[in-house]
Amino acid sequence: MNKKKNEGQLRERFMQFQMLQKQMEQINEHVELIQRQREEVMESIYALEGLGQVKENTEIFAPIATGVFVKASFKDTKNLLINVGADTAVERSVTDVIGLLKKQDEGLQEKMRQAGEILEQLQEQAMQIYNQVETAEE
Repeated sequence: MNKKKNEGQLRERFMQFQMLQKQMEQINEHVELIQRQREEVMESIYALEGLGQVKENTEIFAPIATGVFVKASFKDTKNLLINVGADTAVERSVTDVIGLLKKQDEGLQEKMRQAGEILEQLQEQAMQIYNQVETAEE
């Protein structure tokens, strides 16, 4: 009877371990997504910082669809239109938009920090289960 109970406990521990592994994989995927978002934000900041060197009436190719561009020229390099939701755009200075993007990046960094803490906790739990199973098998 004791052996069956032990086997049941080991099976239960193994299932807990597998569940923790699955959660860790999901968190790692989430961290990768956040990292990609951060990269996009940083690229946007870099592009906006370079916008200050562009002279008005400079001709560019502006994307209008994937792989489709139209010739355009800059009329105003100091202000941008940003989408604020509900099909509404407002005008903001380049400096303001860079500030908003930096704040967004700070939020993403905080999410990565939190995910890292959760991942660490899950790893500790997984290690405890692993050690319990190792001890039980001896």
